Amino acid sequence: MKRLLFLTTIIYPSNLANRVHVINMCKAFTEVGFDVTLFASNVDIESTYKIVNTNSKKLLISAIRILQKSMFIDVDLIYCREPRLMAVVILFNFLIRKRVSYCFEIHDEPHTALDKFLLKFIFYFSNVVITLNDNLKDYVIKNFGSRLESLIVVLPDGVDLGLYQTESKPQNLFFLENTNPVVIYTGSFIWWKGVTTVIDAARKLPQVNFVFLGGREEEIKKIVSDNQDLKNIYLLGHKEFTSMPKYLSNADICVLPNSKKVKVSEQYTSPLKMFEYMASGKPIIASNLSSIRQILHDGENAILFDPDNSDDLSRKIDMLLNTPDIAKRISIKARHDVEQYTWKSRAAKIKSVILND
Repeated sequence: MKRLLFLTTIIYPSNLANRVHVINMCKAFTEVGFDVTLFASNVDIESTYKIVNTNSKKLLISAIRILQKSMFIDVDLIYCREPRLMAVVILFNFLIRKRVSYCFEIHDEPHTALDKFLLKFIFYFSNVVITLNDNLKDYVIKNFGSRLESLIVVLPDGVDLGLYQTESKPQNLFFLENTNPVVIYTGSFIWWKGVTTVIDAARKLPQVNFVFLGGREEEIKKIVSDNQDLKNIYLLGHKEFTSMPKYLSNADICVLPNSKKVKVSEQYTSPLKMFEYMASGKPIIASNLSSIRQILHDGENAILFDPDNSDDLSRKIDMLLNTPDIAKRISIKARHDVEQYTWKSRAAKIKSVILND
């Protein structure tokens, strides 16, 4: 059995999507036959894989503790999605002449000269490079050399379909006082995720309930303070991804409103919520962006709208609520399409590439 170390500096518990990604990938690697050890900080979860706590939120300290605890472990593969952490580990293993295969997963362009240099260093030693979509693959090849093309595997994010196998019966989990249609947004409130576009659309559709699952406490307070006149928005805070099926079962529409004003959003993102929405069997309205069109296609498995345009979003919501045949058709197609985007299939593809390396 191949031994895999998954390295991260993420502090647990965390509401960030990358925490969900790491946990699910570790579980999936175990399911496809790897002996997995996760190195992270303050992890306290039930798992089918080993966990080594680094107990530090500082990158260098985490890296040193990872190196100390893994130095005498026979390792076949090191997997990481953080360039600075991966670079330190590669350098140390090179200096002590420890032979290990490396798989690096890149989610965005580097934003500093240092990170670009570190990526060049990482790619030199990597056996496999994972990109979330073709746009990011093209960026890597263009900026770091065509030799990387043979190392790159394009793998979007995924979902645990096991959570969605049992149909959740809609419940009044939101304590709504009316029976108006429900539009749901889940996830981060980072500005380029498009939450303000949804709130502006809510102003135009007072007969529709808009439910938000996510956001930090201070972000929620600010939205409530800035929109006290709105009576059709409900901000319920962060919910665990394992509970998402029962919440999404209450939706009439799920929205994915990413902004086009940031390159990572327009070109590179592979939102976890997109796959959760698809798995829920609910109709999706999403931003018409290159990153989103890698998975969702207008009129086929989703309805796409002009990014950052709340007028267009509100029109598309109104249209979909009044055309149940279209809503049903795109929902069925999305649920069918998501079957190929499981965490386990993602891990299996990586394993196949590694074993053939």
